[in-house]
Amino acid sequence: MNLLIYVNSPTPRLTYITNFLFQELLGLRVQLTNDRVQFQKSTAAKIDYSKEKIDEKAIQIVPHGLLKEKSIHPQNIDLQFYNSLPYFFKTSQSSDFQYDILAASFYLISRYEEYLPFEADKHGRFPASESLAYKAGFLELPVVNLWVLEFKKVLKQRFPQLKFKLPTYRFQPTLDIDMAWSYRFKGWKRTLGGTWNNLKSGAIKELVERPLVLARLKKDPYHVFVHLNELHRKYGINPIYFFLVGTYGEYDKNIAPEVPAMRQLIKENNNQSAIGVHPSYCSNEDLWILRKEVKTLSEITLQPITKSRQHYLKICLPDTYQNLIKAGIQEDYSMGFADEVGFRASVAHSFPWYDLKNEETTSLRIHPFQLMDVTLKEYLNLSPQQAEAKIAQLLETTKQVGGNFQFIWHNSSFSSIGGWEKWKYLYEWVLKRK
Repeated sequence: MNLLIYVNSPTPRLTYITNFLFQELLGLRVQLTNDRVQFQKSTAAKIDYSKEKIDEKAIQIVPHGLLKEKSIHPQNIDLQFYNSLPYFFKTSQSSDFQYDILAASFYLISRYEEYLPFEADKHGRFPASESLAYKAGFLELPVVNLWVLEFKKVLKQRFPQLKFKLPTYRFQPTLDIDMAWSYRFKGWKRTLGGTWNNLKSGAIKELVERPLVLARLKKDPYHVFVHLNELHRKYGINPIYFFLVGTYGEYDKNIAPEVPAMRQLIKENNNQSAIGVHPSYCSNEDLWILRKEVKTLSEITLQPITKSRQHYLKICLPDTYQNLIKAGIQEDYSMGFADEVGFRASVAHSFPWYDLKNEETTSLRIHPFQLMDVTLKEYLNLSPQQAEAKIAQLLETTKQVGGNFQFIWHNSSFSSIGGWEKWKYLYEWVLKRK
């Protein structure tokens, strides 16, 4: 035990956040106690998480109260800045740390605000504009990591004997395969429908390209997997592919998993990369559909499917994550915004999901991502050159805290369809800067 924390009465919320902040991010062994005598006699590094100062040797944090609660209700957020960092939940002028960073970190990482009423977007999602981080201007900062590093300085100053083991920087590309082929393997109905849509919209390029691809005189523009695998080998990178295998619908348009070419594609990528399920749009509200899709992908790969990313990044807390656990998913990669880049949970590391409804730490591991290709081009309307600057900034910020840089790309972004022609180089540009 490196760090002893005194608390009047330990709670699941407090246990969760102290384990994450001090054990996972600082590499310390932590113990909670409500025994004053034990705490005062201990020679270990100590944090006094109480309103009374019971030990002059300990670092005191006065509790805000959030970690004692068992309910979910709007919190009073009085944001202030100290040493250029935003803080909230100020609890004392005289204690060693004036803000309750345990409660504030829990508020952000648990996504507490997403359990409260909010104005959803057209897909029922919690948009970036509703978040505290966006409104306060710190969405592009992993403030939880930065708080912890500041607190580490206080710990080191008070307890020089402490030895920290900080996490190291990691780089993880992920690819969503919403539609493996643009024209092939769609059947005559979808082919006719696509041709008609091209005629109505005046998409001359697609009208010319489609018959050439179907006649095998030209390569399908979405089928870029050989190129992707070559890039990954070149830069020594192991990506994660998330395959959509749901039933065809308004927002789910991938090639059916019954098509032999689709099954073969999944198997080939499974041999050299990690594979996860990309739960369909409608599966977000139907556990039976989710389980069916996980089973379908598992039967193709002949292995358990434990990784997942929601199609359209549809997350509805706590239902989405509870259903993923019931479907056997152990790791989710959906924690990020479609409409903005940055740190949705204000942290640059993966973390266990805390179920606020049931007040418990779960087995589901959340892997946040910082950016998505579609966000850069479609939502933020950036040019490829402007996107470079934004990516470089987020990459450097993540490196500075030893975080995990994760981003989403689509195989369709390597085509010329939809205005992606000038973006083709950008994926490799990111890989070079890993």
